[in-house]
Amino acid sequence: MYATVEFTNENTVEVVPRNWISSEDEMLYSYWSRSNPTKRAKRKELPDKEKWLKYPLRGFVYSETYGKAVKYADRARETSNVEMDTEND
Repeated sequence: MYATVEFTNENTVEVVPRNWISSEDEMLYSYWSRSNPTKRAKRKELPDKEKWLKYPLRGFVYSETYGKAVKYADRARETSNVEMDTEND
């Protein structure tokens, strides 16, 4: 499963595998690789928690496929809203 998320510090929308998301002190974070993050996300690689960056996030929508998550990300970039209504998709 994939998630379309907004990194709050960076004000960017990205697609990450669900296993990259963690909770700490009641905040949600996502790990992000410095090298080939898109390729690693597609393959659902396990995050290297010692080497990868960790970004706070807000708002996300889960998708079964990477392609659908990318569509949500594109829409979120256009509308500035990650928490989308998914009933029509």
